[in-house]
Amino acid sequence: MSGVKYSTFEIQKEVKERQSCISKLNELKGNINSIRENINKLLTTVTEGVKKSFSSDIEYVQRLMKDKLIDFNENMTSSQLKNIISEYEKIKEKTENALSMLVEIIEVKKDKRAKELIKRFEILKSEISGLTSLFTKWKNEEYENIKKGYEVILSLLNKEDFLDSEKKLNDLETYTNNLKHEIYVLQEKDNQRQYVFDALRKVCKDMGWEEIEIKNQEHPKDPIIFKVNTFSSGTITFYLSLDLIKVDSCISKDDGICIKEFKNVSEKLKKFGVGTKFQIEGEDSEPKLIQKGEIDIPDSDFEKEMEA
Repeated sequence: MSGVKYSTFEIQKEVKERQSCISKLNELKGNINSIRENINKLLTTVTEGVKKSFSSDIEYVQRLMKDKLIDFNENMTSSQLKNIISEYEKIKEKTENALSMLVEIIEVKKDKRAKELIKRFEILKSEISGLTSLFTKWKNEEYENIKKGYEVILSLLNKEDFLDSEKKLNDLETYTNNLKHEIYVLQEKDNQRQYVFDALRKVCKDMGWEEIEIKNQEHPKDPIIFKVNTFSSGTITFYLSLDLIKVDSCISKDDGICIKEFKNVSEKLKKFGVGTKFQIEGEDSEPKLIQKGEIDIPDSDFEKEMEA
């Protein structure tokens, strides 16, 4: 048969393309498997705490590890093999990115997150340490809870569980900030009470009344108990709580002289910047005089420190 024949040349070209594609696919497959092997080794070094703290990134890496590589063989056409090459290259790129992401978590993000949380934790501890005397004075039970919170956070940080440690740290910061406000208020009231007590002692002395007893407090919230002998009207006991002055005295409801003396006490306390208005409380068989109105005294040293 005469004529030029081209079929043999065309078949050889397809074979070469198929061989080239298969060679490329084997190379890509080897690269992908090698990268995946490195990822698996790195994943075994990652603690459960880190996996939880960077869960979205870790889960992304783990999903990529499950991507199945399409099978190929020599019976496929070069066109089919090229399509598979395209898919392999995409998987290789994603796998390389996953490896970089994992390395960044282990070498950079983990340490950065740890440093940030440890810094916040140490700042909080320092702030609380500076207020230890006030915490133990007013909120001792709550202060013990704070110290237990320290232990929980440290344990989570040691496990590299940054997610839960941050939550616990946020909770502890909120808890202590609320307590700080409470102890500042209580301490300021205590400062005012002490100022009123000192002024009251001076007034009583000025009126010629004799101090009989000053009862020690079992707790700062307990009232200061101050007992004096008035001589003319018997014994009077003052109870200075954080908010008011209460008085027990052996007087009758109609004892005008005694009421006049208490008005005198109020007048003398004004000289110290303390405003009071004593009046009979209820119809008890043993009348009690209580202070009404707010105490108006100069700013205490504690308040000035807070404003500074």
